[in-house]
Amino acid sequence: MSKYSICTFSLVGTHAFAAKWLIKSTFVFGLRRAVSPDVKRSSLLAFLTLFVLGAACFLPPIHQSPLYHHFANHSRHLGIANFWNVGSNLAFLVVAALAWPRRDCLSEPWQRRCFRILVLGVALTSLGSAYYHWQPSEPSLFWDRLPMTIVFMCILIMTIGERIDGQLGNTLLWPLLVIGVSSAIYWRLSGDLRPYAVVQFYPMIVIPLMLIFWKLPTEQKATSLLAQWLMIAFYGVAKIAEFADSRGATMPFGAHAWKHIFAAVGLLIYTQAVTQHADLHPASPTCRPSASFSKRTSPEPPLAS
Repeated sequence: MSKYSICTFSLVGTHAFAAKWLIKSTFVFGLRRAVSPDVKRSSLLAFLTLFVLGAACFLPPIHQSPLYHHFANHSRHLGIANFWNVGSNLAFLVVAALAWPRRDCLSEPWQRRCFRILVLGVALTSLGSAYYHWQPSEPSLFWDRLPMTIVFMCILIMTIGERIDGQLGNTLLWPLLVIGVSSAIYWRLSGDLRPYAVVQFYPMIVIPLMLIFWKLPTEQKATSLLAQWLMIAFYGVAKIAEFADSRGATMPFGAHAWKHIFAAVGLLIYTQAVTQHADLHPASPTCRPSASFSKRTSPEPPLAS
């Protein structure tokens, strides 16, 4: 069996594993409540998952363009090549440093575990991305993308646990993390970006849907909707900055450096807001709600059947 065949088989197997967990879980938790709108929303998420995974399996392999490593700004300062692209990754380290003291604030053990992994992923993204931009190449790009998969999956898991069901978030924690990390490893071994593309963009599709269609009970506090939408908006702006840099856009410090700043701001908003959850763990004074993003979410009317 050729290397390409082995990699293709692995891709299909990984996607089948993801479909088993996501689709089965959403149907089980939707049907368990025996409420028509829940069943409809769970079905929507299941079919969307099937569509994304099916498209990824049947599209031709996507390979990394060598032009990806050519950035608009090549400034060298203090003996560091691509200084601004490297240095701007300190923003992620700042986000992790501010979030780590609040690692025990969430009430459920699985939430605290997921939040710790998320913060570690953000810190490792800072180091991996700085290394990649210091020596841009496909091998170093792997160390940039690997921790990013952890961040993507943790945010998806936290949202599932809050908006759909906490037990479901707990159930999917390790399977989704394994899928995320495997997507980067698969790309490094095969050169095929399809699994990584799913891991990066699937959460940005389903998280807005969960925010819109899964309404929380009035008495349940949640991560500020404003904060979650701001995180999504800043990520979108970061991708625009990345695209602008690839087209040679001229900006102070380079558009790619601004991509890092925008993405870090979105993560800062999210990590601070998620620890303002209603059921805070009283283990540490750092868990006291701050003024920002700590208000009870307004009552959300139920969707029509």
